[in-house]
Order: sequence, then structure tokens, then C-alpha cells
Amino acid sequence: MIDTACWPIYFLSVLCPVMSLEQSLHEGSYSAYGLNASSEYDEDVPSSSTGTSAQNNDEKARAEPEVETGPNKSAPKKGSTVRESLCRQDSRFFAGGKLGAIVATFGGPDADGEFIESTYSAGFAVNAFARYVLREHWSIQSELAYTTRGSDSTVEGEDRPPFDLSYLELTFAIQTQWTLSQINKHIQAYAYLGPAVGYLLSAEREGRELTGFKSVDYGLYGGAGLNFALPFGTPLFDIRYYYGIPDIDETQRNISHRAFSVFLGYEVPLPF
Repeated sequence: MIDTACWPIYFLSVLCPVMSLEQSLHEGSYSAYGLNASSEYDEDVPSSSTGTSAQNNDEKARAEPEVETGPNKSAPKKGSTVRESLCRQDSRFFAGGKLGAIVATFGGPDADGEFIESTYSAGFAVNAFARYVLREHWSIQSELAYTTRGSDSTVEGEDRPPFDLSYLELTFAIQTQWTLSQINKHIQAYAYLGPAVGYLLSAEREGRELTGFKSVDYGLYGGAGLNFALPFGTPLFDIRYYYGIPDIDETQRNISHRAFSVFLGYEVPLPF
């Protein structure tokens, strides 16, 4: 028989080994699942199916980039340029128009003589053109233009009425272009050279029709200019010089055209 006074000692001697065994089993079960035994039971532990679903959602979010819409839509990435958009290299074909001012005169052995002197007169030109890009720095261009050329003159120091000749002109040129990246990556310089042929539409002096001029004129022209790329097209500015080759007078006078031109124009890409 156990003395009544010894009951508390006996109870503790039995309870302590049981609690120690329970704690060991409890830690072993957590270790078997790779968990920390110190974790509390009320802590949220996601199930394996929930974890897999969350992982799949994260992977899907990474695979599908977020697209912003509305007023908070993000701006284009740094490094993208206007020339990479509509107005530049998405297309090889371009078309546009030009409006120009001309100062022209007659050249050749008989343009200036003992009693006559040819001087510059004002004219204008309206052009429609098409351009095809061969490669990065080279393209070909053709223009159809209405242009006026002529010359003022003085005879024995007295001003005479100018000659006004108008032509329907077709030109063809090889053009080279390069970007002025040190100034602005959207600005491009270009230069061109090629032949031109014109058909005489009219020849007048003081409103009176003149005869004695050849119906066809041809020559060489060259120029240079700048353009500035915008998302919806390309404004351009250029200057050129025309050098007529043949005599334009059907009489024995040896004269031909010389002309300086300044143009403003606009160019857009074509969808093919």
C-alpha cells in the first residue's frame, strides 16, 4: 500500500514520462512532414492543392504581360523612336508633294553679249513624287512637276520684260540619306542627283505667246535637304540646282536654262 502522503510524488513520477513520450511523438510527426514543431496549430498552413494553384497563377501572370489601358496607359519604352513607327522603316515606298520657289536665267555663250545681259527671274514649281528605299542609306526617287523657268534681260542697260516658259517635267534621282544622331535622332539629311526632262507647255513675254523655243528640254539636277520624322509623316526642306544641256532656242542663239530652287514638302509611307 502507498502512503496517502506519497500520492503526489507517485502521480508526478507517472505523468512526467507520459508527457515526455507524447512530446517526442509530436515532434517526430512534424519532422516527418518537414515542418517545425514549434509552429502553432492556429497558424494558416496552405494545402498542397492551394499552393499549386497559387503557383500556377503566379506563372500565368509572369507569362502574360500586363497591358495598361485608359488614361494611365504607360508611355513607349525608352529607346523607341518615331522613325521606328509609322513614318519610317515599316514601309519601303513613300509618296508626297513639294511646293517650291525658283530663280532662273539663261546660260550659254549667247546668254550674255555686247548689248544684252540675262538676269534672274522668279518662278515656281509644284511637284508630286514617289520614293523607294533600296537599303538603309540609299533610295530612288521620281518626280512629276509643273515648273516655270525663264529669264529677265537688259538691252543696252534697259530692262526688258522677262521670258516666261512653263514645263511639265519628269525627273529621276538616286538619293542617299543619313540620320543626324548627334543633333537629333529624328532629323535626317539627304542628297540626290539625277536627270530631268521637260515638255514645253507655254512660252510668253508680257502675256504674249512666243514662238521659236524648242518643245523639249533636258538636263541634270542635284540638291540636298533635311527631313524631320513625325508619327504621321515627314516634313522636308531642300534646295536644288538645275543645269539645262541643250539649246532651247530654235534660232541660232545658243542659250539654255539655269535655275536655283527651294522646296518645302511632305512625305508619307505607303501601305505596301
